[in-house]
Amino acid sequence: MGAQLEYSPPTAKVARQIPDYAAEMKHFHCAFATELKSIVDSLPLTPDMHVIDVGCGDGFYMELFASHLDERGAVTGLDSNSAYLKIAEKRLAANGWLCAVKLLNGLLNASPLPDGQGDLAWCAQSLFSLPEPVMALSQMADAVQPGGFVAVLENDTLHQLLLPWPPQLELALRAAELAYLSEKEQSAEKYYLARRLPAMFVEAGLEPLNVNIQCSTRQPPFGEHLTAFLDSYLERLAQRVKGRLAQIPAREFAWLTDRDGDSYLLRQPAITIGWLNTVVWGRRPCR
Repeated sequence: MGAQLEYSPPTAKVARQIPDYAAEMKHFHCAFATELKSIVDSLPLTPDMHVIDVGCGDGFYMELFASHLDERGAVTGLDSNSAYLKIAEKRLAANGWLCAVKLLNGLLNASPLPDGQGDLAWCAQSLFSLPEPVMALSQMADAVQPGGFVAVLENDTLHQLLLPWPPQLELALRAAELAYLSEKEQSAEKYYLARRLPAMFVEAGLEPLNVNIQCSTRQPPFGEHLTAFLDSYLERLAQRVKGRLAQIPAREFAWLTDRDGDSYLLRQPAITIGWLNTVVWGRRPCR
């Protein structure tokens, strides 16, 4: 059946333009599709489940969940960006899913999700962006029935991408990035929450059952999507550290990230990169 686009009450403040990170996320999903599918495959899924995708974006994960479900199951995507949901609607409507598919426009703390109706609530690379991640986990727990599951995929800004930088440059870059995030956000710790996910599950009243840190490695040729993703990542990092590096690391960083130069890091021989995903899933207690 086709996706049904429903909207939350007008009191919810939602965005109506595609977010600026949409293209980068699309390249990420394409570049690491095999690993991301394996993560979904590893979750405690049964064909009759109702899965809720919090921060569903363009519907990438909704497709993966729908492929596991039959006519007894359902997958509901929640996102605060109506333009993003239009992309998800088009994507999901192109397939004849056995399960029910629904899209909801709203915020997690003001969503039309009925309490206790889901079997698994999922959030991928969006928890860090919410005002109070522990509260968000608690709200996700409320959306599933007692004994239901909550699963999160997140990254840790400090070590999500492993590049063969000189160690002194790596330390300088990460210190400068932390300074930028600390100035930008009230709580920069949200950008490093992957390391604390199990503890955050406990704080939210959930029982963590599985923790997995997945490392994906790549060597050249990187391909269209990974190249575009890495280029975008390095551009974003450059913006974050601009004006926050001492002269020597600033010069070295500019040299290694010059896409038109022979020194460009991603064109160096025998380069290997790694990407770390942290996945935690747990259970809402049966009480």
